[in-house]
Amino acid sequence: KYYHYIKTASFGKLLRDPEKEKLEGDCNQIVTLYAYLFSLKFSIDELKIKLLPEHVCLHFRGVDIEATSGMFQKYKDSEQILPVTEILSTNLLDIADFREELQVISARDFVKSAQLAYAISSLKPLVAKNLNSAYYNLGVAAMNSNDFETAIFYLSKTDDSGALKIAYRNGAVYYLKQNNFEKASYYAGLSGDSEIIKTVKKNELVYRYNQLAKKVSGVKTLADAKKYKSTYQEMLRFAQQMGDGNLASGVEETLRKI
Repeated sequence: KYYHYIKTASFGKLLRDPEKEKLEGDCNQIVTLYAYLFSLKFSIDELKIKLLPEHVCLHFRGVDIEATSGMFQKYKDSEQILPVTEILSTNLLDIADFREELQVISARDFVKSAQLAYAISSLKPLVAKNLNSAYYNLGVAAMNSNDFETAIFYLSKTDDSGALKIAYRNGAVYYLKQNNFEKASYYAGLSGDSEIIKTVKKNELVYRYNQLAKKVSGVKTLADAKKYKSTYQEMLRFAQQMGDGNLASGVEETLRKI
């Protein structure tokens, strides 16, 4: 007459006037409401919950109470009896009401929720998986925003070493495009990818060489060239490190003349 069980219902539909419209709630929400009503008269420590496959019920002094139908039960599917406070983490990990308008929750807020569930739950293996996923999602979100320091911090907390290597590599590529060779080299080194390490080093040498070449681009006479002898010597060093024989030969020719 007063209550209708509906899977994944939002809690708000339990907070109606039952004389005007039927209350609706998921097992998580109705158990939470019963726990609150119980706590008004008795010690909440006396009440427990039992976790069943995709379901939760109340448990009191050896008796299961099916809150969704107001009946006593003796569930044998599971013997996982937990403190009633475990309903908090159960609610935190619950899925959204399919009838409600959905909003995107930031990856950082999701991590905070998962951390809270982990802190208060005794089901560490279950909530640890959720926390691992939250760390992964936040790490990927940070990586997509080119915040590689944050990405690496959270991805390093997961068990996905592959994602962490991708973050290192993407960081190297991103900073390489910005001509920030110090950071590019740092992330390339962390990646352990020999190809990206070589690419960063070569691109840095080319960049340094071209910067020096710009300085002497206006040189027309030997007299002017002599003023830039140290610059040509640096250019020769970079050309040799690049392994570019043609560039090195051209700079050597200039140095011989001056």
